[in-house]
Amino acid sequence: ISYTASHYYRKSWLEKTSAELASLADSRKETITLFLQNQENLLAGFVKLYSLEHLSVQGNLEQVFSFINRSGVIVDLGVIGSDGRHISYVGPYQSKLADKNYSEAEWFIEVMRNNRYVSDVFSGYRNVPHFIVAVTAPDRSWIMRATINSELFNSLLASARVGPGGDAYIVNRKGELQTPSLLGTGALPAGELK
Repeated sequence: ISYTASHYYRKSWLEKTSAELASLADSRKETITLFLQNQENLLAGFVKLYSLEHLSVQGNLEQVFSFINRSGVIVDLGVIGSDGRHISYVGPYQSKLADKNYSEAEWFIEVMRNNRYVSDVFSGYRNVPHFIVAVTAPDRSWIMRATINSELFNSLLASARVGPGGDAYIVNRKGELQTPSLLGTGALPAGELK
């Protein structure tokens, strides 16, 4: 009787814990999805509100950046032409990005194809892990691109960690970690992806 009760209790506890973790993961997923959609929609609103000529003026883009970045979510903001070159830019990487051409970059190709794009984490020309949100103008003649503050984004997952040995992180479709993990690994074996 003791063995049966112990087995039943363990099974019940595992099912309950699994259900709670699944609920927590779904909640974090919804929070992150809404956060990213909000960033896309914010950029799309400014693309519809302002013309390329207006945002090409450095001071005007600085004003938009100042408005968008009140909460510290965005690291930098750029306007990029359909040829892949910066038209104007606000942020700390001016010297590294000023003469770069993004026309061959995966994110550039995807945003030109689909009007909106949220990238995986990548190092790019900065040599610093980051990810971007980008939207095109309705005629696809230019792009507004924002780099998201990774620390702030990572904090969205911090409250999802369960217990002292718990861990919460995001992986892309390739199994590469997109946010820090307590495990300290760079990728998960394909068999662990679910």
